[in-house]
Amino acid sequence: MVKIYSLLFGIIASVSISLYSFMYILRNIYYYFKNKSLRRFINKLLPFFSKYNSLLLVLALVSSILHILGVFINTPILNTGYAVFFILLLVAKFTFFGSKNSNNSYILNVLSYLLLFALVIHYFI
Repeated sequence: MVKIYSLLFGIIASVSISLYSFMYILRNIYYYFKNKSLRRFINKLLPFFSKYNSLLLVLALVSSILHILGVFINTPILNTGYAVFFILLLVAKFTFFGSKNSNNSYILNVLSYLLLFALVIHYFI
């Protein structure tokens, strides 16, 4: 029963991580492509993701902690779930406790891609 709940928390965490990273992907698509219809579509989506970005991050943190407590309590320390959680903690650190320098948005952009890549690796390993 505990494993079912922890897997449910893992699914919630992975969906919220994917939605969190999707905002940065949309921003990069917006800047790289000059198609007006694509930019108009992205302009409709970005306010939603910007508004709920921190909520998605908190939801991902809480649900991944509950997922780790349920599933990875008896697994070795070098598991891919811990790598995803570590990158998620770095993202939360730079989001909530970051400095106001110009590199902060670049760091969050790189970390969001790294987080999504680590999540994909976590699924397939």
